[in-house]
Amino acid sequence: MALQVSSLNRAGDGLNGMRLSDDVSSRPQFSIGFWFKSDGVQHHAPVLGNKDWGGALNPGFMIDQQKDGLLKFNVADGSKRADAFLKFTRNAWVYVAMAVDTTALSATAYVGDPIHGAQTATLNLGGMDLTGISGTYSTIALNEDVLGNYYSRYGHTFGSMTFDDLAMWSHALTQRELNALAMSGITGGLIHFFPFEKGSADVVAPNVSLHPFDSASTTHAAFIADYFGGEAMQVSSQNWLAGAPNGMKLADDVSSHPQFSIGFWFKSDGVQNHAPVLGNKDWSAGENPGFVIDQQESGWLKFNVGDGKKRVDKFIRFKHDAWVYVAMTVDTAASTATAYVVEPSGSGQAVTLDLRGMDMTQLTGNHATIALNEDALGNYYSRRNSGYGTMAFNDLAMWSRVLTGTEVLSLGVWGRSLSELLDD
Repeated sequence: MALQVSSLNRAGDGLNGMRLSDDVSSRPQFSIGFWFKSDGVQHHAPVLGNKDWGGALNPGFMIDQQKDGLLKFNVADGSKRADAFLKFTRNAWVYVAMAVDTTALSATAYVGDPIHGAQTATLNLGGMDLTGISGTYSTIALNEDVLGNYYSRYGHTFGSMTFDDLAMWSHALTQRELNALAMSGITGGLIHFFPFEKGSADVVAPNVSLHPFDSASTTHAAFIADYFGGEAMQVSSQNWLAGAPNGMKLADDVSSHPQFSIGFWFKSDGVQNHAPVLGNKDWSAGENPGFVIDQQESGWLKFNVGDGKKRVDKFIRFKHDAWVYVAMTVDTAASTATAYVVEPSGSGQAVTLDLRGMDMTQLTGNHATIALNEDALGNYYSRRNSGYGTMAFNDLAMWSRVLTGTEVLSLGVWGRSLSELLDD
């Protein structure tokens, strides 16, 4: 459960909000973080702070909501102020934090948002009397300032805000720690993760790796620059010999779970056509048991599910020669699958595959394998003698649950590797 704090008392000098009578800002380093949700209607509305918000120069700190979809982070000492603004999405849970280091003369503002991703800003506290940051009230207020009557004395911006997991630390949280808090739920149910920073090994499941279908091959995988400044795996399928194996495989099919999700960063030149990107099936026919994500040269990704008799297909456009986040979730109990393509800018597309009438037990296919730039037999290209080429993958992750649309969108716009939430 979360705490909804209402400030609706319009009586003259009427008290509103909630308070904590222990101001963590008395420490030389401190951090405050919490999940936050608001309809965004309130303007110049104090979300959380330790100061009289009647003047931004007043001693202390404040996180303030603006009606234009911004959060203002303010620090002042009575004569000097520093401000930063970060975006937040209305009516969505966002992670908000502020970390202050008086020794370093700086504060970090942070908002982890499902649309805008992880945002940070630095407030320069140089020249301030840092003893003034602790304010003069020994109180931290929620949806109010420390006097408790900000709304009533100014007669505007009444409303409600919701808080959850409010936490305070006696040190300045790092960017990595803030990211981990903002995305902490995303690792629930994670059963495979391949960041490709240390080769093709899985950092979640011990002794699991991706391998070429051709065990003697040394050319099917190479490592290239990724979206995060690290490495991605480029999978080459260019062996033209009749029946020759291509691509890479994982000999552990996550689709054996009644609910599962697969997500990864993907980059391709878009030249290959009817080219299996990732799947667990023989792609010679769409009705064959299993699922596949297939690249079309017309700039589409096809998401296919079959049970041996029936097939369902949906299409989403993607940008070639650019990193995009691709995901597919399957819920066999609900007989549905959802496909996603998300661009780092926040533009996302989703389509639903209606699997009613299918034999859900057949989605696991017949090969106990998930293939990359190949089908589950490993010789799709050579037996068709077409579609050869390369594709790049990064942060390939698999879950034993259905990711929500918000989680998928967050992975696409976060701008960080999932590795930051793990100990790899």
